Amino acid sequence: MTRASLKTRAKLDSSIWRTLKQLQHLHYLKLDVTMMNLRGIEGLERLEELELTCKASDLTPIGRLPHLRTLVLDKCFNLLDLEPIAFMSLESLKISNCHGLTTLNDIRLMTTLKELIINGNNRILDTEFLKYLVHLKTLDLKDSNKLVLIDGMSDYLELEYLDISGSLVRGVKSIPQTIKILRMERCENLYSFRCISNVTQLDVCKCIGMRTLDLAIASELRTLDCSGSYSLSAIPGIQLAVNLFRLDLSGTAIPELDLVWLEKLSVLKIIDCIELTRLNLPSSLEELAIDGCTRLQDFNSIANTKLKTLSVSNTHITNLDFIRGLDIKSIVAMNCLGLCHVDLFDADLDFVNFRLCLNLLTVDGFKNLKTIDVTHCPLNIQGLRDSRVELI
Repeated sequence: MTRASLKTRAKLDSSIWRTLKQLQHLHYLKLDVTMMNLRGIEGLERLEELELTCKASDLTPIGRLPHLRTLVLDKCFNLLDLEPIAFMSLESLKISNCHGLTTLNDIRLMTTLKELIINGNNRILDTEFLKYLVHLKTLDLKDSNKLVLIDGMSDYLELEYLDISGSLVRGVKSIPQTIKILRMERCENLYSFRCISNVTQLDVCKCIGMRTLDLAIASELRTLDCSGSYSLSAIPGIQLAVNLFRLDLSGTAIPELDLVWLEKLSVLKIIDCIELTRLNLPSSLEELAIDGCTRLQDFNSIANTKLKTLSVSNTHITNLDFIRGLDIKSIVAMNCLGLCHVDLFDADLDFVNFRLCLNLLTVDGFKNLKTIDVTHCPLNIQGLRDSRVELI
């Protein structure tokens, strides 16, 4: 397979195609040019992948490439529409920064598409063309801030991946039930959402208007990211998301979390959840970050986990007694003013960080500790210096 790439500010004429045609096994071509006439490109009969950045406004010649499977259009500023081109074998179409596009209706003729990615176009008003793309599996329309999903989209499409991040989305009830990965980050007008049953990864971070996320039927969900959705205060049905492996609720307004039934949960991040007052953890948990949860007083449920990594900086934690018996490797507890005396119970720790714990006077049980940071702590560090512990 031959690959070719050409970047120039010069205006190219049709002779370039005769030159490229001499590369008998040319399958991939990347062109970044100022001006170009595409007539003649159809002579590159073996071409399968084309990446194009230029000021061409007529894509009709590209439609005559018999084996083209992937087409990438970037910064084609003169492109106003895609022309009614019926590509014979196109499977992937990626369009970015083509700000002149106002309609995508002609995509309906590209019936062989399996992947459609259109990013950064705020002039697209509707998605009616989607009903014709019956083979589509991946749809990425992020940062299309006037997007309206068609009603009944689930009747036409069997999507597996959908990204509508950064869009003022209307019509989320039309999302196909076949989707496995769903990304709706920065959707400011999303106020509530009921997760569909087949989703394994859901990203709704920075959806600042979302108050409720319903997980009652999200039994297949493995990864959930709600970080930065600061209005989110209720997640009904979270105890039914029994396959959840990674959960990030950082910066939300969740007042309490009972996760004891989530027996596959391994990673939990709830950083700066300032409304959180109660936390029950599952025994499967290995990584926990609860920095900045200033209203949380009870940390005892940590003792029932399999924790390897713990971060509790900027909290009101007063001791680390709950680590007794845990095979924990790393603890970060910076700026915890409630820590005065700490016993590490000779745990086989790789690293502990007590930086800025301004009331910390003693640290015991550090026989198996490898590295510790006690910068700006008032404790007497002579005992640490006499040990094998590395001081930072």
